Parts: sequence; C-alpha cells; structure tokens
Amino acid sequence: MSKTIIISNRLPLNLQIRNGTLSAQPSVGGLATGMKSVHGEGGGLWIGWSGLVREDIPEELQASVATALKDQNCTEVSLRQE
Repeated sequence: MSKTIIISNRLPLNLQIRNGTLSAQPSVGGLATGMKSVHGEGGGLWIGWSGLVREDIPEELQASVATALKDQNCTEVSLRQE
C-alpha cells in the first residue's frame, strides 16, 4: 500500500498557545483545503512548519505539541525566531 507524503511550508493546522494552553485548529483555504482528502486517506504524512517558533513553545507544552501533530499525521519542521 502506498503512503502519500506532503511537504509544504505550513502544516494543515494552526497551533496557538494562549495562557499556557495549546490549541490546534484545522487550516482553512489554500493547499490545506485542497489536499485534505488526499492527506486523510491511507495514513499519509504532512511535513511542514507548525507556525510556532521554538522560543514560543514552553518546555511543559513540547509533548502536547508533538501529540497534537501526531494526531493529525503531521511532522513539524522546527524553526527558531532568527
């Protein structure tokens, strides 16, 4: 069975940290919408930036970020502010 791997600059979800809490919402529009069905079929993998830079993720939320991405079959390319 084949597996679809999508590599883009952003992931198909938006991660936000507010008041020490992580939230993950699906992205709307663009590539994320167009590839949603392809990504959802067959356990594909999406590789890209989560929208959060390393400095914005407190150590205590790093595991939550990894879990949120894994739940959506995504892998993050981690970026620093600079």
